[in-house]
Amino acid sequence: RWAMYHRIPPHIWVAYSDNLIDWRETSIVLSPREGWEYFKIGGGTPPLKVKDGWLIIYHAVDREWHYSLGAALIDMNNPEKVLRRSREPVLEPEEDYEVNGVVPNVVFTCGAVIRDNQILLYYGGADTVICVATAEVSDLVESLEEV
Repeated sequence: RWAMYHRIPPHIWVAYSDNLIDWRETSIVLSPREGWEYFKIGGGTPPLKVKDGWLIIYHAVDREWHYSLGAALIDMNNPEKVLRRSREPVLEPEEDYEVNGVVPNVVFTCGAVIRDNQILLYYGGADTVICVATAEVSDLVESLEEV
């Protein structure tokens, strides 16, 4: 059985399939909250297997259309169970190349890898440049608030 995270705005959902063609049994996993996640949230990186579960990095949009990144730790055996979640963005537009560009005030990720307990998070800045941010996986997971 397969699980897939997807977005029907403004939430992040999970759906299941036995054949990778027919997806059913959808349910909401994460919903936007006030502040930096107010308008909508959506996918970012594929889930990354870490010691305590699956780490996902997602994007969030606030009232002023600023895109930031958050993180959530999902239970290893239950794709619907959120264990920990960002209270504040793990990455937000601050540098000139993230604030000024084709689409200003955007950091948006589509991929990450883990190497030697370090996450390399690849992201676009202001839809103009490609960047990488790094953090210790354990530090990132510990920074997330228990749900």
